Amino acid sequence: MPWRPLPTDPAARRVRCSWARMTFGVAWTAVLLAVAALPPLLLPSWFSWTAAAALALTALAELWPSLRRAGVAACPRCGERVWNLSLPGASVGSQCRHCLALVEVEAGLLTLTPEARVAPSAVFGIAVGAGPLAFPALCAACGAPSTRHHLMTRRKGRADLNVPHCDAHDPLVFLSTSDGEEVLYARSLHFIAAHAATQATPSAPVAHVVPAAPAAPAAPAASAASAARSPLFGWDRDSLATPRDMLTLCAGPALVAFGMGLQFVLTLAEENDVEVSGHLGMTILYLIFGKSVVSGIFVAIGAVVLLFVLLHEGRILRQRLGLA
Repeated sequence: MPWRPLPTDPAARRVRCSWARMTFGVAWTAVLLAVAALPPLLLPSWFSWTAAAALALTALAELWPSLRRAGVAACPRCGERVWNLSLPGASVGSQCRHCLALVEVEAGLLTLTPEARVAPSAVFGIAVGAGPLAFPALCAACGAPSTRHHLMTRRKGRADLNVPHCDAHDPLVFLSTSDGEEVLYARSLHFIAAHAATQATPSAPVAHVVPAAPAAPAAPAASAASAARSPLFGWDRDSLATPRDMLTLCAGPALVAFGMGLQFVLTLAEENDVEVSGHLGMTILYLIFGKSVVSGIFVAIGAVVLLFVLLHEGRILRQRLGLA
């Protein structure tokens, strides 16, 4: 990424609504709703309508973020666009995917997040390895000196975490998997940054959350690389989506086609008085609920797979259109 001077014009850092991104979100939600309507349109039954209702709720759940997080502004560190900003709120926990700076909105302008920031929820993260970790003696919730520890158990093969906290706060932390890494999220950025500093090596320095001076560095390429190695995570970062393989893309339509084919075969069997036999569980379902429900199960599963594939592909299309 070529180095850019810090944006000096406040208008560039003012958060504005991206109507194009909002329109794309509404249009893509309509596509998802069309997928949700596939089961009852192809095989009407009580099961298909139930599945369609659940899928429609999932599709509509994507509409609210599209409307609420349609803000965009120039990054105060590198000048690139930062998407996925909350229009009504402070967007604490947002992160520029170009220079990985943690940013937030203050008085309508996008600014760098100060290290002393304590978020209302756990939105600041750092990758944690499988081995034992020694956290700094700081409260994970407020950044004050810690007085107690909370044992957080992890899955087999990973060491448990002793999360420090003070008497006034509970350890409001959680673990999440991001890009194949396990990330610990906490409320206090000071706690996360202090732990990142203890994990830094000379080959992987920690980028400052708020630089001391806005002057451009003497070695632009080295500065960009240093920022790219920042171990800090923002919960609301708008990361790049990777394309899926063709097998995943075809799984949903294949299941829908199988369900329709099964419906056709069962209809022929009933018209010709042919005894239906096969898998015990499916045979019992067929005898109790009929062919529409049995076939509808596969159609509904295919619609679920197709819906989640389109959720992912929507992010890729949004990036290709320059809206992310």
